[in-house]
Amino acid sequence: MKILKKKIDIEKFHFAPFNHYFQEYSGAILDIETTGLFKHDAIILVGLIIIEKSEPKYSIQLFAENTDDEKKILEKTSKILNDLDYVITYNGASFDMPFIVNKAKKYKVKINTTLYNFDLFNLIRSCSPIREFLPNLKQKTIETYLGINDCRQDQISGKQSADNYTKYLKTKEVVLENEILLHNYDDILQLYRCLNIIKKSDIHQYIYKYGFPTARYTVHNIDIHKKTLIAQGEINSIDFQIYDDEYKLKFRVKDNKFKLIQELTQLTNLMQDATKIDKILFLDLNEYYFNIDEYNDKNLYNGCLLLQSDEEVNYATANKLTKNIIQFIIDRYNI
Repeated sequence: MKILKKKIDIEKFHFAPFNHYFQEYSGAILDIETTGLFKHDAIILVGLIIIEKSEPKYSIQLFAENTDDEKKILEKTSKILNDLDYVITYNGASFDMPFIVNKAKKYKVKINTTLYNFDLFNLIRSCSPIREFLPNLKQKTIETYLGINDCRQDQISGKQSADNYTKYLKTKEVVLENEILLHNYDDILQLYRCLNIIKKSDIHQYIYKYGFPTARYTVHNIDIHKKTLIAQGEINSIDFQIYDDEYKLKFRVKDNKFKLIQELTQLTNLMQDATKIDKILFLDLNEYYFNIDEYNDKNLYNGCLLLQSDEEVNYATANKLTKNIIQFIIDRYNI
């Protein structure tokens, strides 16, 4: 296995809503190269850009010089991922991470399966209006849309990279190796530059749908259903259940997976600025345990936190409330 590590010089991505969710944590851009798309195919290369407190620090590439290196790559990848709180991928929730996890099982390498995955493909597909007028959602199409396609130096596709690797195993030609490495290196650099697409997306809606990381636990999704706020995720804890009548909440942990159910208050048939509102859902913070000043936003009315008006969810507010409730439970019950 060949390991290539180098400091990168790239403009730092800054966007306040993204930093709100991620700046406290360590993460990485991640992209893999494989010989194909199926389980029997092999990992050629794992490429990462390590991010510390929103600052891109350096890149690491783990290259398989022969087919026996796959296990070594997975072991090294595992060590890197275990020190991270999140990864940023492009379609990595469907391909890269499941591929890594399946290969790790084959070699009995322990992988951090609870690692949060911020998948830019899912963000664009479900939380951005630009999907409506793009011909497809390939990463290179996004690069063209952002006007950064000329930053690429490599001239090959993922399939050509796999074909080059087949030739490389027979010839060990340095030119082929360099083409494969450059393709992956440009993929991870361009993926970091593609973070700017977040500015044209609703990141709060994405976090509501796909959760967020913390140092103590990971939320996988949030939902407001009928008169309850529901959040599910993973936490390293023993199994237990809480039914707190005082705060009208339930919290259950089983096999390190948790489910939070918080009852909300519903009002119907309201008028606001001459507009009829069929239903609103809110939580009265005056009767709760939070510092109201923390919710100094447009959704706070006389201490009541508005979470949903008719069918419109206030995503950022729901996300913040979820995080505060879980932290309250952790503190209150010494989890």
